[in-house]
Amino acid sequence: MKTNLYITALMLGISLISCQSKPAGQLNADSANNTDTVQVADMHNAENSLDIAGTYAGTTPCADCPGIKTEVTLNKDNTYTKSMLYLEKNDNKPFIETGKWSIKGYVITITPSDNSGEMKLFAGENYIQMLDADGNKIAGDLEKMYILNKK
Repeated sequence: MKTNLYITALMLGISLISCQSKPAGQLNADSANNTDTVQVADMHNAENSLDIAGTYAGTTPCADCPGIKTEVTLNKDNTYTKSMLYLEKNDNKPFIETGKWSIKGYVITITPSDNSGEMKLFAGENYIQMLDADGNKIAGDLEKMYILNKK
């Protein structure tokens, strides 16, 4: 019985010693594999993930006609051409606008050569969406009509 008591006391002592923390600067096998990690924000956005250049087309709303057949071509040299054909108006002659475009994040800004006022577009996978004057997506029943799909 005394032997069992000594063995139990010895095991308890060993357990207590092994639970003590290591001196500063001394690592055990488990802590040697632990490293500080830095979370990296997902930097994917339209600017660096999508092939923006191309031609986008659709029919956008019109206040006094059936719609505006709209086509925007974003060239790789950051120039653009926008064609707007008002259906059943203007003898079926489109209005043509040219200028420069730039992108930051998911927002494309097109600036006409005549500086008549820039326009903001949201860039998505194979589409662009016209934004309102404040750069927000247009909500409501007509929201999908402001989307131009890539050809």
